[in-house]
Amino acid sequence: MLSSVQLSLQVMKSFTTKKTVWGVRELARELEQSHTKIFRILETMKEEGFVIQNPETKKYSLGSPFIELGNVAKKQFNLEEALRPCLIELRDALDESIFLTVINKNQGRTLLAVDSQQGVKFTAFEGSLEPLYAGASYRAILAYQEETFIDEILSEKMIPYTEKTILDKTVHYKKLEEIKQKGYAISYGEYTKDVCAIAYPIKDASKKVRASLTISGPIYRISDEKQQLALQLGAKIQQKIELILERSSIYF
Repeated sequence: MLSSVQLSLQVMKSFTTKKTVWGVRELARELEQSHTKIFRILETMKEEGFVIQNPETKKYSLGSPFIELGNVAKKQFNLEEALRPCLIELRDALDESIFLTVINKNQGRTLLAVDSQQGVKFTAFEGSLEPLYAGASYRAILAYQEETFIDEILSEKMIPYTEKTILDKTVHYKKLEEIKQKGYAISYGEYTKDVCAIAYPIKDASKKVRASLTISGPIYRISDEKQQLALQLGAKIQQKIELILERSSIYF
């Protein structure tokens, strides 16, 4: 990380509820930096409106842009509160694990997960990161990305998570086309052995696919009849989630 960027972040983090105002020299002492560096950072932040300076005391406090940033962060937390009930609704209807995966640069990150209440289940861990080629939840996102991005992902060295993990680029391209035709992805034991995953692409407020909704459970329990029910109910929750994202102007 660039040292100047790191120092700028340290300056911003110094403004807390306990210490809302700083002078240049006292902040420099606090961060054990030269007052010249701190002055330049604060003046740059002032020019951009991120801090304001009291004309009498010459001390600095946070500016209004941080209010907007705080609102964005708050909306993100409220988003999880709004979406988790959708996952629980689908979990309760199928009694299988449900999770929401979002794109994170060139990987997929599990944002939310609710476990099946059955003894044998697949568990997804919130915050975990995995490549976008390994299984339905990730391919449901990858299929709708730009061609150059897809080529980049499929040109990376692929790790075989199980004996059924697809490592052939040609097969991947075919699978991605099938997903766009059908509107959903299915995988059998590609990421976790003996686990079936059914995933729907999710569009955020930009109308672009930036996430996926996945239903996952042991293959032996996902009968043809249950698979059809999962596809039907999954499509309804997919639409419900996309509506929430659109109304809340949420972008992943």
